[in-house]
Amino acid sequence: MNLVEITIQNIRVIRWLRLAPSKGLNVLIGPNGSGKTSVLEGVHLLGIGRSFRGRVCRAIITQGEENCAVSGLVDKGLGKELRMGIEKGKYGSRVRVGNREVTRASELAQNLPLLVLSPDDQSLLTKGSRERQRFLDWILFHVEPSYFNLLYRYFRALRQRNFALRQMNNRNLLLAWDEELGKLGELVDKFRRKSVETLFPILCQYLSSIMEVEVAMKYTSGWNVEQPLTDILRQRVKADEKLGYTFQGPHRGDLCFTVQGIPAYQRLSRGETKQLILALVLAQARCLYEQTGVIPVLLLDELTAELDKPSLYRVSQALMALQAQVFVTMVSEQMLNDMVWCKGKMFHVEHGTVRKLS
Repeated sequence: MNLVEITIQNIRVIRWLRLAPSKGLNVLIGPNGSGKTSVLEGVHLLGIGRSFRGRVCRAIITQGEENCAVSGLVDKGLGKELRMGIEKGKYGSRVRVGNREVTRASELAQNLPLLVLSPDDQSLLTKGSRERQRFLDWILFHVEPSYFNLLYRYFRALRQRNFALRQMNNRNLLLAWDEELGKLGELVDKFRRKSVETLFPILCQYLSSIMEVEVAMKYTSGWNVEQPLTDILRQRVKADEKLGYTFQGPHRGDLCFTVQGIPAYQRLSRGETKQLILALVLAQARCLYEQTGVIPVLLLDELTAELDKPSLYRVSQALMALQAQVFVTMVSEQMLNDMVWCKGKMFHVEHGTVRKLS
């Protein structure tokens, strides 16, 4: 799976560009504000339907323009190619996959799996559990065809139960949602546990090869799994009515990372935190490959920032072993001297224009 060609229009400083990337490494070099990250945003928009730097569409559209657009040609292997495109503006979005206009951006993600490492990704460790749930859900979305719909149904039932809790005048309706939410929640947790079992040994391999610090990982379901979730929901009705929301369930599940029993984000340096998150990204990619045969495209923004020479060497070794299509941004090509790379393409980016260097 790789991106053969991409055309980007009106994304930040990029008015228009067409890129024919390498199947392997693609290095985007240029000063800050030149448009390097905007190229990655364009790829991300094509594969996910939004920027990885925020959900506000207006923010990424070039000043003075009304919309932005990205189109691309994806090599899906075995001689199959697929053209995709998305246009976003103040009147909404239009998405095309092949010859079809589709209503869900998730169809983009199904056809161009992407993973991102950006300077903002430390929030994976520092923010609430939903960020880490999404980490697991990404794998399941691509591996388990029924999971996306299951998760949608779970959160719909959760909203309905929360609404019923605040009404406090229809106990029979609340009991019905307890039953539905409990049943769906058990299934969500079952999928996530299975994913963690697959992920854990792969992550351990990457942690040992990239980091010099021992990191422990633990998955929690969001309730005491020794009891059925439906029973717990019914036991907590009065307590949840006081809160106005459902306190337990897989929406409260978490992946906890610790170093010597202390939360990793409190113990690790910024460079070590970046190594941990990169190990998680690589483990996601390897999980997808081992279960589907598909290697996702990797977008690595400012990969070299906060990493010393030994760390860069170990990280680049792990990346090359994965044999993924990689887009990486950096300020200077001199940083490549500290890394192990196979042949690829190098591009210079300045004022929103891209020039191929090699």
